[in-house]
Formats: sequence, C-alpha cells, structure tokens
Amino acid sequence: MYAKINQKIKYFLFLLIILNFNFSGFLFSGVKDLIESVKVIKVNSIEQKIDNFNKLTLTGNVEVLVDNKLHILADTIEIDKEKQFLIAKKDISGAVVIESDDLLILADEFFLNIKDKSGHAKNLNISIPQGYISAAVAQRIDDYNWKMQDVTFTSCDGDIPHWSLSAKKAHLYNNYLIKINGALFKIGLMPFFALPYFVLPLQKSSSSGFLLPKIAYDNDLGFGIKQEFYWSIAPRFDSTIGLDWRDKKGLALLDEFRWARSTESFTLVNLRYALEKNAFVKKKDRILLDTYKHYWIDGQDFRSIKSVSGKDIKALTRVDFGTDKKIGYQFFDNYLNVDDTFLNSAILRYFNNYNIYNIYFDSTQTRRSKFTDLTEQEKQDLLVVLPEKDKANIANAQKEIEDKFSLILLPRFDFNTINKKIFKNLYIRHDFFVDQALSREKKQEKFYLNSKVVKENELSVFSKADSFRLFYNMDILANLKVKEQDFVIFLDPNFQLRSKVKNHDQDVNVNILEGSFLHDGAYRFLLSGGSEWVMPELFFVNNDLYHYYLQPNLKWHYIPKFKQDNWYHSDLWDRIYPKNEIQLNLKNSWSIDKVNIDLNLYQSIDFYNSSDRFYLTRTPSEKNIFPLNFDLTIDCDVLDLFLKQEYDWKNFQLLTSQIDLSFNLKDFNFYISSVFQHKKLQQARELLSDIPNFLILSLSVPLIKNTKFSYEGQFYSKKSSSVLPMEGLKPLQHALKLHYNGHCWGFSLGYEEKRYKEYGNWKSDKAFTLFLRLDSLGSFARKFKRPAILSKT
Repeated sequence: MYAKINQKIKYFLFLLIILNFNFSGFLFSGVKDLIESVKVIKVNSIEQKIDNFNKLTLTGNVEVLVDNKLHILADTIEIDKEKQFLIAKKDISGAVVIESDDLLILADEFFLNIKDKSGHAKNLNISIPQGYISAAVAQRIDDYNWKMQDVTFTSCDGDIPHWSLSAKKAHLYNNYLIKINGALFKIGLMPFFALPYFVLPLQKSSSSGFLLPKIAYDNDLGFGIKQEFYWSIAPRFDSTIGLDWRDKKGLALLDEFRWARSTESFTLVNLRYALEKNAFVKKKDRILLDTYKHYWIDGQDFRSIKSVSGKDIKALTRVDFGTDKKIGYQFFDNYLNVDDTFLNSAILRYFNNYNIYNIYFDSTQTRRSKFTDLTEQEKQDLLVVLPEKDKANIANAQKEIEDKFSLILLPRFDFNTINKKIFKNLYIRHDFFVDQALSREKKQEKFYLNSKVVKENELSVFSKADSFRLFYNMDILANLKVKEQDFVIFLDPNFQLRSKVKNHDQDVNVNILEGSFLHDGAYRFLLSGGSEWVMPELFFVNNDLYHYYLQPNLKWHYIPKFKQDNWYHSDLWDRIYPKNEIQLNLKNSWSIDKVNIDLNLYQSIDFYNSSDRFYLTRTPSEKNIFPLNFDLTIDCDVLDLFLKQEYDWKNFQLLTSQIDLSFNLKDFNFYISSVFQHKKLQQARELLSDIPNFLILSLSVPLIKNTKFSYEGQFYSKKSSSVLPMEGLKPLQHALKLHYNGHCWGFSLGYEEKRYKEYGNWKSDKAFTLFLRLDSLGSFARKFKRPAILSKT
C-alpha cells in the first residue's frame, strides 16, 4: 500500500516540475518579448511581473538599459508596452539613478516616453564637475535637452549651502550648457545679489565659463575689473580670453589659446592688445602724454612629421612679434619678459640614440632702451649746445641709450653627437653647423630736456654683416681613475670659416692658424683644452648624529688669446673669449642631527688680463686673480638659508651677495631675499643694471580660523649696502591681502601698488582689490558614486 502511495507522490511531483518549467519558460519568453518591443536592451531585477501581457513591473535592484544610451537604476520600474512609457520610482530612502554618457542624475521619480525619449522627473539632482544642480520639477525634451523649475546650483555639500545660485527656471541644452534667467546669488539663505542672465557650461573634464572677476579701485586710475572667460572648445583644446579694464588707464585684451594633440604635439598662442590712456609715447623728437596702442603676439607649434623613410621628424615653429612686451607687466601683473626681444623660428629636428640633426630658420630682433641721469661732465657738454632759456633746467635733463639689433639665420643646419666611446676610457663628440647670418646693429644716445631731444650721439655706426658661416668643434675626452681619484683630460680642436669679414688683419696670430677664404672671407683653426683632478673624498663620522664630508677639486681650462676684431660679431659663435684659468674647488658638507650644511669654496686665477676675458668674469681691480667665491646652504625643519658672495682680494671688498632666508612654522611663513652688486663690478662687467641693491619680502601670518594675512614686496636702493639695503629703500611693488578660506568658498581683500618707468618717467598703479573664490565640486562627489553600469555589448 505504501509503495503505491509513494509511486503516486513521485508522479505528482514530476508533473509539478514539468508544469513549473513550462510556466517559467513561458514567463521568461513573455518578459523578453515585452522588453524587446519597447526598445529596452537589457533588464536586471530580483522580481518580474506581467499584467495583461502589456505591463511589466520590475522590483528589487532594477537596472534597465534603453536604446544603449540611457542607464536607469531604481527600486521599481514599470514598463507599458502599449503606451510605450517607463516609470521609475524609489523607496523612501532610495533614489532613481539616470545615467547617460554625459550626465549622472538622481531623482525621486522618473517618467520616460520610450518612443520620443521625452519625459519628466521630480526632485532632480544633476552631478557635474563643478558641483550639482537640483530642481523641483524637470521636463525631459529629448536625449539632450531638459527644462527645469525651482533650480539651485552650488558646489557646497553642507546641509545649508554656504553659497548657491537659485532661479525659477533653467534650460539644459545638449547636456553641456545650462542657461539661467533671473538668478539670485545667496550666502547661506540670504540673497546677496541678482544675476539677470547666467550661463554654466558642463563637460566631463573641463568646462567653459566665466572665471570669477577681480575688482579693483584706484584713487588715480578709478574703478577697474579683470575678467577672464575659459572656453573649452574640445578635449585638450581650449582658450582663455581676458579683459583688464581701468577707468582712467585704458583696457587690455588677452587670448591664451592651447591645443594639446598629444604629449609631443601641441599649439600655444598668446594674443595681447592694449589701449593705454595717459601713456608716455615717443613721437619724432618728443615724449608726449597720449593714448598708446600696443600689441604682442607670441606662440609655438610642436608636432611630429613622418618622413619618406618612416622616421619621426620633430617640427617646432615659434612666432613672436609686436610693438613691445610691456603689456603683461602693466596690465596682467606678469613681471616676466619686460625686455623687447622677439624671436621667430621654424625648426625641423631628427634624432636617434647617438646624433641630433637640426635645420631651421631663425630671426631675432632686440631693442633695449635705458634712461639715466647725466654726469657732471655730460651736463657741462650739454650746456654748450642749449639755448640760454633752457640752461636753467639742466638739472631735469636725462640721457637715453638705445640699442637696436637684428639677426637672421637663413637657413641653419646643426649636427651634434653624444660622447662616443672609441677606446677604453677615450670618448669623442662632434658639434657642427653651417648657416647664412644677416645681422644689423645701431646704437645711439639721446639727451632729453623737458621731454624733447636736444642732442644725439651715434655710439656705433650702423653696422651690417652678411656672411656664410661654418663651425666645427671636436671634443676629445679621456677619463682615468686611479684608486679613489678621477683624472679628466679634454682637447677641443675648433675650425671656423666665414665668407666675409670686416678686414684681413695683416698681423699674424701666433696662437691659432688663420688665413683668407675666397676674396672677402677668412678661416681660423685653434686648439683649446684642459684637465680636471677630482681628489679622494674624505669622510669623518663621530656618531649617528654627526657626519662631515670633504672633497677638493682642481681644474685647468685653456683657450688661446688671439685678435678677432677683424671678424663680424653677430652672436656668441663669432667670439671666442680667451681663458687660461686654474680653479680650486673645495666641497664641504655637514650633517648634524636634523641640520644639513653645505659649503663650497671657489678660487681661480687666470693668466690672461681681466679686460680680455668674458664680461661676466671680469673684476674691477685685480687683473688675474678672481674674487673669492663661496656659497653656503643651511637646511633644517623650519629654516632654510642660502648665502652666496664674492670678495675682491684687494681690501677684501664685497663685490656680490645673494641672501635667501625662509622660515616656515605650520601656517606661518616668512621669506626674505637680498641681492647686492657693487657699482664697480657693474661697470667692469658692463651690466645693464646700475641699481646695487634689490630686496624681496614675503610674509604669511594666520589670524583666526581659516583666515590669514599676507604681504609681498619688492624694493630697490641706489645706495650700496653689503648685507640688507635699509638706507634709501624704495618700493617697486606691494601687495597686502586678507584671505579667508571657507568650506567651499573664499575671498581676498587687498591693496596693491606697482611702480615702473616709461621713458625715464615714474608711473604707479595703486588699487584696492576684491576677489571672490567659489570652489569646484568637493566631498559631495561621493554621493554620486557611479554604480557598475551594465555591459553594452
């Protein structure tokens, strides 16, 4: 009996399994057909339910991929086959996630018309790189456009945002641009000011938009504003457009263009144009106050070009031209490139593991102008030519020294190799170039009285040099190691050729070989060389807290002296400065606990006179003995000191000094730098500057929480001071600022002053500044951590 009952139970279970399998297959087939009918590519959920063969309800960790474009995650999603719509809902504590290639959106509820991709969402939040946007109601027009109501934008993740922009309506275009009308800027909950129109670009890595302005007020120049717009044209393809406007000074426009195609292919262009009012302008023989229009354009393009043989050739093009380079200093607070040297070139370069080949066209144009006071002798000479009515104003006279120079290399071919080992410790290297050099130079001085030229002198007659040039240098180097000592010996044969020289000097150069080339040219061959003895290192260790290291080094370098005034001097390749120098270098290093001290001593003697040597190695008194030179570095946890000085052996007089001292303790930072050059040294080395002392100060002091005070200043003094220039100190630049760094925003309130000269006349800018900073997306990004997207394949 039990056997019959057991057999019936088995038969019943078998039928139940068959029915369940068939129903499950029927249900899966129905879900699949319904999903495919509404263009839903993939679905994942814990439970599925079909109502009337038209509606599908998915619950539990639902993921839906629509048209391979839209990824939706929700607690519940309803799909209607007949009406072609989708409704996604969240639980009480959850959120509907809507993800596309461009945006990540959170919402309480999302309705989607699958046919035309329109829809709407409630309590929408959009994650963007700059922060997030929330809206009470949002209407989806299509895949790329939304209309929103009761909109708020902020990057602050506080419960009450520290700052925000709110508006009744906003429009998102093409998933990258939001236009807001009638926005209110709020600090906390309090409205601060209104913006009638606001545009916010949205992109994945970078975004276009206005950078926050810098506002300034000057008693003399009036109200001013500096505003920049960042334009992200495409990935790694952008531009920054700036405007610096002062009520009584004028305006300047800047465009900085960048295109980075790859790590070794890029284009950079800078455009600057300024209309400067009340500027000192030179017109004919007078200096007048007028509106000055000046511009400056520079840029470079670097890329790789495939040659016929398949090798990569690097191509670099540099463009640099304009009226002057003072725009950046006078308007955009850029203190570099205040000289007027313009360099244009086009270079093709090929290199391998051993050689570098260059062929390029190069143009350099330089104009230097320097205004100085007259010496007593110059005043006496000027009085002779002045009318009687102007002689009483001789104290106001100034002298301008103007130097104009241009050099064109058309074209130039370079060939350089690395040091190649030819035998044991013997190495050889080659440097070679040929070019056609065209140079022009004119130097003159002008004497001004009451802004008018009253006298001119030609310091050098206009010189013109057009010559074919050939240069070859071989560097032969032998490196010998004997126990713990290194010996280096080098020999440099050098050959130069010019198709044209000033004249054929009849005097015989005994130290080189020299002769004529064709009709107007010449050649010369010389041999230079030297040696170096790197002596053994000496170590002294007392314990783990004390180490001392000492190493002497002896060098000799010889370049023969010969006459070369009969050759044109276009650039550094046309002059070879003689040298017969022996230098002793003593390196010292201490490590004491946490303090590191390095002291390097240099002493040289040159058997050629000071007047024969290169300008920057000349000395004011000693002919052969170089100044004693040392540099000292002290480094510890909170203090860094660098000291470099030169002392003349005659009366042990200080010639140059550089002191850099920085002290950093938590948020307190102090830095001071002083540079001193003796006037006699400036004259001996023919330096452009006649100011002996410069001083830089920087200070940052914390006040209260998130607030600090900072000061930066640059000074000069015409009175010599060997340590710190305290007497006759005059400012070049001041900047006092009060900074506040909040949770997601900050501001800076300050006073800035800048002084500079135009044609010998002092000008100054003084302004109170206000700058507001709003941080980009902070910790709020964690709330939008992207879930793992379904595979789209």
